[in-house]
Amino acid sequence: MARPFDQTAIQIKRLGPPPGRARRELLFIHGAWHGPWYWEPLAAPLAADGFACNLLALPGHGDEPWDLPGFTRLSDYALYSARAAAGLPGVVLIGHSLGGWIVQKILEAADLPAVLLCPLPARGMTFIRLLALVLRTPLGVLAPLWGRPMTIGNPALARRLFYRQLPLEQVRPLWEPLVAEPAVAALQMGLGLCPTRTRPGRAPRLLVAGQKDFLVPPAVLSRLARRLGARFELLAGMPHNPWLEDPGGRVLALVREFLGYLEAGRSASP
Repeated sequence: MARPFDQTAIQIKRLGPPPGRARRELLFIHGAWHGPWYWEPLAAPLAADGFACNLLALPGHGDEPWDLPGFTRLSDYALYSARAAAGLPGVVLIGHSLGGWIVQKILEAADLPAVLLCPLPARGMTFIRLLALVLRTPLGVLAPLWGRPMTIGNPALARRLFYRQLPLEQVRPLWEPLVAEPAVAALQMGLGLCPTRTRPGRAPRLLVAGQKDFLVPPAVLSRLARRLGARFELLAGMPHNPWLEDPGGRVLALVREFLGYLEAGRSASP
């Protein structure tokens, strides 16, 4: 049965060398509400290193956002992303938040090197974190129950969910491009209605968690890393969007180290 994005053209912003001249092809898959724009502080230094950084825009999340059908599923995002990955030889997957969940879905069928940054767990948000989110913004979180999209209503909420130390005036330009997530996809994220079943593979994997992540507890991600056979790294004091709060810092160093292991032909595990 055809899904809504089966014929949708893949939208990618490419940074770095042209095909055939890059050290490696990297596919960056962004999280819910966000878009390829927020990868640039992390991707630009990697592109300068000679890696091809392909910043994927999920449907409705690109430079010209459009309203998605309310019945859009997380699996629709995953199928679209898998098509993008299939078009890049020797690709390394890099996914954040929902993008990390999408990476898990791709790994069910393809054993590829992968970096998961603060990923949505295999079964969605934990009950405690979902309850905390409902208490902070009940109208926004409960809107999908009556078929309405879920939005991040104001910069203060964006700061609470994704950041920790950034002043509100710096969060506002990061909040403005956020888009709505359709009702079904939002419910699946929150309630874990579309689980992944990824298992360890031969290709190296790295999972990075933020100690101060409001959305995903580090203990849950530590268990996920063991299930995926991934090296686990915990960033002290870091929130859900760590590289935006610490540009050029620990996340960039970890990704560079991981790519160095791949080029040397070794496992990313210590």
